[in-house]
Amino acid sequence: SVVAGLFALGWAALMTRALGKEDYAIVGPYMQAFWILSTVVSMGIPHTLITFISHNAETDFDGARDIARQGTRLLLVFALAFCVLAAAAAAALRASGARDLLVWLCLLMILCIFSRQMFFSNYAALAGLQRMDLLSLSNVMFSVSLPFLSLGFVALARRFAPGDDRFEALAGTGGIGAAALISWLISLLIVSKTRLPARVLLTHSGPLTRWKQILTFGWTANVALIGNTVVSMLPPILVSYVMAQALGWYGPDRAANRAQAGVFSCAFTYAMAPMLVMGLTFALIPAMSEAESRGNRRLLNRYFNTSVKYCFSLCAMITAIYAAVIGEFVHFFTGGEYAVESVHALTLVIEMGIAASALFFLFLSMLIGLKRPAAAAWTVVCVILIEMSAMALTGRLTGSLIATAAAVAGSLAAGAAILLYYLTARVRLVMRWGLFVPPVISALAAWGACMAVRPQGLAGFLSACALGVPVFFITDGLLGGFEPSDLATVRGTLQSLRMGFLAGPVNAAERVFKLSPFYPREENES
Repeated sequence: SVVAGLFALGWAALMTRALGKEDYAIVGPYMQAFWILSTVVSMGIPHTLITFISHNAETDFDGARDIARQGTRLLLVFALAFCVLAAAAAAALRASGARDLLVWLCLLMILCIFSRQMFFSNYAALAGLQRMDLLSLSNVMFSVSLPFLSLGFVALARRFAPGDDRFEALAGTGGIGAAALISWLISLLIVSKTRLPARVLLTHSGPLTRWKQILTFGWTANVALIGNTVVSMLPPILVSYVMAQALGWYGPDRAANRAQAGVFSCAFTYAMAPMLVMGLTFALIPAMSEAESRGNRRLLNRYFNTSVKYCFSLCAMITAIYAAVIGEFVHFFTGGEYAVESVHALTLVIEMGIAASALFFLFLSMLIGLKRPAAAAWTVVCVILIEMSAMALTGRLTGSLIATAAAVAGSLAAGAAILLYYLTARVRLVMRWGLFVPPVISALAAWGACMAVRPQGLAGFLSACALGVPVFFITDGLLGGFEPSDLATVRGTLQSLRMGFLAGPVNAAERVFKLSPFYPREENES
C-alpha cells in the first residue's frame, strides 16, 4: 500500500510538471472519475466476495469457490454493460459536435473500467483467502506502472503532435488505461498461485444461483463504497469542471478560473498521502468477518483498536510533516509552477480532510466486514449531501479555494465521527480513547522538529522529513504508542521479506521505549 501510494504521488508530481496547470485540470479529475466509475460499476461485488469467501473458506470451500466464480461472472456482465453505455455516449457526443477530446476520453474509459472490473475479481479472491502477500504484489502493479506509461505516452504525443496540448492531456490519461490493463493481466498470473486460480474464476458454466445473495448484500455495500469514493474523489471534479470552469466562481474570467481549477487539482493530488494508510483495510474486512462469524468479541475489539490506532497515528504524522513542508514540496516537484504561498495552506487543509476520509473508510470497511453495510450506506448518503451543500455554499459566497477545502474536510470529519459513534454505541465495540493522545503529542513534536530546520528548497524539505519521521515514532513509542506485540509483528514482517538485518534498529528502539514508564509491559514482565 505504501509503495503504491508513493508511486501514485510520483505520478501526480511528474504529470503536473509535464502538463502544467491547465492540462492537469483535465488529467487530474479524470483520474478521480476513474476511481468513482470503478466503484459504481463494480456494484459492491468485490467487497461482497471478500466477506463471504473469508466467511466460508475454512468451513465450506466449495461454497466459497462458487461465490467467487459467480461474482466474477457478475463483474463481467456489469463491465460489458458499461462498455456499451460508454460507446453509446461517445457516439452521441460525436454526433452532437462535441470536441474530439471528450469523445476519446469517453472511449478510453471503456478500457480503464473493463480492465479494473476484471482486476477486482482477482483482488477479491486474494483478499478473501487472506493471501496478503500476493494481494500486496497484485495491488501495487497499477500504481507502479502508471507514471512510466503516462510519461511515455506524453513523450510520444510531443514527438508526433508537437504543440498540441490537448493531445498531450489525452496521452496522459492513456497511461491510466494501459496501467489498468497491465495490472489485470499480472493479477491473473498471481491469483493462479492460490486455491482460486484464474481458470476457476473465469469458468462461466452453470446457472447463477447466488446472484441474489451477492447483489442483495452487494448493492447495499456498494451504496456505501460508491458514496465513500464520491465523498473522497468528487471535490476536484466539482471544483474544476463545475464551480470554476462552468460557473466561474473562483476568478474574473475563464482563464483565471481554469488556472484556479489547476491549482485545486494539483493541491488535491499532493494531499492524498493519507490514503497510504488505507492498505489497512485489505486485511481488515476478511479478518473482522471471520471474527464476527465466530462470535469472538475480544478479537473484534483488538482489530478495532489496533487499526484505529495505526490509521490515526500515521495520519497525524503525515499532517505534522505537511504543516511544515508541503508548500516547498509542491513548489519543487512541479518545477516552480505553483508558488509556495498559493498551495501550502490549501494542500494542508485538503490533506486533513483526506486523513478524516481515511478514518471514514476504515470505519466503513469495519461495518462491511461485520455485515452491517446499511448503516454505512445511510451515513455516506448524508455526508455526500452535507459535503456538496457546504462546497456550493462556501464556493458561491467566498470564491475561496481554501474555504471550499475546509468545507470538504469538515464534512469528512463529521462522517468519521458518526461512524465511530455507531461502532461504539450500537455495535458496542470498546474503544480505548487514550490511544489518541500519544499520536497528537508526537505530531506536535514532529512539527516542531521540522520547523526547527526552517525547510526551504529541496535540502530543507529532505532534512525536515528525515528529522520529523523519527521524532514522531520515538516520541510515540516513549508515550506508549507501541505495544510489544506490535514490534514483534514488525520483526516478523521484516524476516518474511528477507530484511531481517533491519530488526536491529527495531530492537534498539524497543530498548529505548522500555525506559519509559508509559511503555506497556507484557503480562509475564514484572
